[in-house]
Amino acid sequence: MTHNVVEAERVVDELVVLDAGRVVAAGTPARLRGDDGLRLELHLAPDGPDPSGAVPVPVRRRVRSGRRVLLTIPPDAASAAVSWAAFHRERGGLDGYALAPATLEDAYLAATAASRSEADEVVGGA
Repeated sequence: MTHNVVEAERVVDELVVLDAGRVVAAGTPARLRGDDGLRLELHLAPDGPDPSGAVPVPVRRRVRSGRRVLLTIPPDAASAAVSWAAFHRERGGLDGYALAPATLEDAYLAATAASRSEADEVVGGA
């Protein structure tokens, strides 16, 4: 048993995600994170609007946590997503952005947000 998402991703074959004592997700790390996606992490500008609803690429999953928005996108949309994020960053709509492979943390945040009835914060699923 571990509470460390990075450790779980590296050493376990199967895992169960609990939230308030309820099972909210289960499976292999690869299944839960979705191995065919990329993570576009957006850092919103303070007190600014969230432009992520208008990203011009398919979004498989969207999770917002404070000023951080995590979008899971298909690999073939990477170039368009980065161009879009750079455009908004240059105009002050984003403090920053990063593109990386989807992680188990993304799946964990989506599963626990969904279990807390934050359906407006999560789109799609693992």
